Amino acid sequence: MLLRCLLLACVSFAGAYLVGSGLDRVLEGPYPPLDMGPDAFAMVLTIAGIVVFSPVAEAVLLAWLFKKISRRLAPRWSAVCAGTLLAAAHSLFYWPWGLVVWFPSLVFAIPLLRSSRLSRANTVASALIHMFHNAMAVAWILMA
Repeated sequence: MLLRCLLLACVSFAGAYLVGSGLDRVLEGPYPPLDMGPDAFAMVLTIAGIVVFSPVAEAVLLAWLFKKISRRLAPRWSAVCAGTLLAAAHSLFYWPWGLVVWFPSLVFAIPLLRSSRLSRANTVASALIHMFHNAMAVAWILMA
């Protein structure tokens, strides 16, 4: 399961990178401002929030949206709608960011399609993909 989640995270990161690179040519920069703070403790808290806490919260939100939408739509369309709503929520913070995270949000919804019933394992797999994705993004930022 971990290897599959890592592979899907690589796919989602590549998609976000391509969209972000394309937007970078059109806009001044499609990335939201990231202030990690002046000290090491603030940096550790920011990284923990990006890599652990927000993926878990967003996976729970994505699973909840998927469950509610799948009452009316087919599972694939429910995943697309839930991923689009998650990306739209990112746009509230910084509008181009929703475009960058739309494809990854669809990838994060893939585990939710594995069974007809939403399970904790599917939500955990979605969170793991998101965690790996964000860990790659943080590593990319810190290396730059």
